[in-house]
Amino acid sequence: MEGLRPFVSEVVVPTHAKPVEIVRFRFSHALDSMFLDRSLMKPPNLVINQPLSGKDPCALYESPGNLLNKVHSGSSFQNAYWYKIKDPSCQFLIFLIFFIDKTGIDGMQRFGLEPLRFTLSFFKRGVRVHSFAWRTLGYVPDLYKGSSAESLDSCGGKNLPAFSKERPTFPRTLLNCLLLVL
Repeated sequence: MEGLRPFVSEVVVPTHAKPVEIVRFRFSHALDSMFLDRSLMKPPNLVINQPLSGKDPCALYESPGNLLNKVHSGSSFQNAYWYKIKDPSCQFLIFLIFFIDKTGIDGMQRFGLEPLRFTLSFFKRGVRVHSFAWRTLGYVPDLYKGSSAESLDSCGGKNLPAFSKERPTFPRTLLNCLLLVL
């Protein structure tokens, strides 16, 4: 569990004079914690060919009745499987599913964070709705909120609205922070 401790990294974003601190977690450690979680890694929780069906659990998923109701039975997954998997006996394809949503962290909603979380596509939907099936990769701070003094400081002394021509757009700034987290 030592590897699941957060650490802080700095990222330079075009909208701020100073680097922005991002709290993040190591992806490999978060992924390991999923694979080692016995409550998650049970065949009934997984979108795999069930062992009792007589099919190889690691082979390309075959949906019962050919229903397109899981991530692994859709055409995107099928195409990726045939494109990437060269040796099904030792390769297994899993999609990453990401989630990001802003949340306020003070009573006045002046300061916020956007936690970036992920899970794996081979967990059934009924499992993915639970928080224990998700891991956090990092927290992106709200880059445009705060006091008016902080806003002026972040724009080099100019009082600019969030979407002005002189200030790069928010999605690009968020992307810079997310790239660091990933």
